[in-house]
Amino acid sequence: MMKSIQYFCPSLVLFLAFSLLFACKKDSAGKAQFPIDFYSESAQVETATRVYTKGGEIKDPIKIRQLTGNVSYFHAEDDQTGKGNLYLSFVSKDSIFFGNNNFKFGVRQSGEQFLFTFSLTLLQSAAGFDNIRYHLLKHENVVQSQGAQTSKEVRIAYGNHQELKLPFFAYRISSSFDGTPRSLFRYDGIVNNEFNESSLSMLAAHDTLAVKTYILTLKARK
Repeated sequence: MMKSIQYFCPSLVLFLAFSLLFACKKDSAGKAQFPIDFYSESAQVETATRVYTKGGEIKDPIKIRQLTGNVSYFHAEDDQTGKGNLYLSFVSKDSIFFGNNNFKFGVRQSGEQFLFTFSLTLLQSAAGFDNIRYHLLKHENVVQSQGAQTSKEVRIAYGNHQELKLPFFAYRISSSFDGTPRSLFRYDGIVNNEFNESSLSMLAAHDTLAVKTYILTLKARK
């Protein structure tokens, strides 16, 4: 029995020592050193342009080109002017700055998802809350109270402190009150967020929505 105990104890100690050493190395490797600067690498198309109306999706390529052909947001993959430029900087695990501006965003991380929320609060009136353009974003920071709405800009990324993938979508809404050109309004843009597909249920009779999604890759540099 004594020999069995003498043999077992050193083996147990050795096993524990290796376990602790591995744990220490893992913690050390996973600990980010701030600040961290991220630079743009590439913008790739995730899904091609899709066009929706209240009656369903339009798949005619000629009509799709008519709606989006001259809108630069729908050709972002061809724009290489920003490649290699500073895109965002983590100043701590809880805050970042985009580019060289002084607008700070808070950071909330959940696994590989990062939500960046702008510190400034915007106030909007209740008018237009039922318009689809207020509901395109999947990730929002919105509070409605007493006929007014306050919101903060939210951006999103996936990855870690070495590489990030930022989802974007370009959109264009053509809206007409009576279906005639004289009352036609257009809204378009490109946002660092994910498209909220449930917003399609809010399309009105004379609305047309075009959406194209991208992934922007950023890499950290020392």
